[in-house]
Amino acid sequence: MKKYIKTFLFICFSIVLVSSTCLISSCTKDTPTLADNTNGQYLNLKPGSSWVYTIDTLGSTSSVTVTDSTIIAFGKGFMNFHSKYSSGQEYRNFYSCINGLYSMVITSSAGLQQELIYLKDKVMVGDKWNSVITPLTAPFNYEYEVKGLGLTRMVNGNTFNQVVWIHCIVSSGSTITYQSDAYYAPKIGLIELNEDYTTAKYSTKLKSYSLK
Repeated sequence: MKKYIKTFLFICFSIVLVSSTCLISSCTKDTPTLADNTNGQYLNLKPGSSWVYTIDTLGSTSSVTVTDSTIIAFGKGFMNFHSKYSSGQEYRNFYSCINGLYSMVITSSAGLQQELIYLKDKVMVGDKWNSVITPLTAPFNYEYEVKGLGLTRMVNGNTFNQVVWIHCIVSSGSTITYQSDAYYAPKIGLIELNEDYTTAKYSTKLKSYSLK
C-alpha cells in the first residue's frame, strides 16, 4: 500500500505534514488566488530535470529525474519520473499536466491503470476534490483540499514564493489510512511533503534541483 501512496512525488511528486507547521512557522499568505503565469508550472516535465530530497526521519535522500520515456493513458501522455532512494529502491512514476489538471498514473496489482488528480490550477482556498483508487484489492478514497495559495515557504534554507499547499486524506471505508501536506512551487514542483501513515511519519524536503 505504501508504494502506491508514496508516489506522490513525488511527487509524485505529491504525494507529500502537520497542518499547524505552516501556521506557526514559515508560511505567509501573499495573494488570495494563483497568478495567471503560474498555470501549468507546478510540474516540470522536461527530460533531464532532476531533484534531490532529504527524508528527515530516515536520514536518507531520494533523487528524481525526468526521463524521455512516456506512456499513453486516458488519451494523454505521461512522463516518467524515475525515483531512486539512498537505500537502493527505485520507482517509476508517470505524471501529466493538461488543461490545469495535474495527475499521475497508478497501476493496480492486477495491472489496471487509474488516474489520480493531485493538483489543480485556478482553485481557491477550501476547494476540494476526490478520487477512488484501487491500488491493491480494496478501494481507497483520496480526498484533496486546497489549504493555501500564494504562500512563501522556506525549505532547507531556500525561500520559495507562490507556493500551493494541498492536504490529502486517504481512507478505506471510515478508516483514515494516510494523510499528507504537500507544498508546490512554480517551475520547480514539489518542495516539501509531510506524510502521516498509521504507523510512521515522514518529512521529505527539497535539497537541490536542476531544471531543463
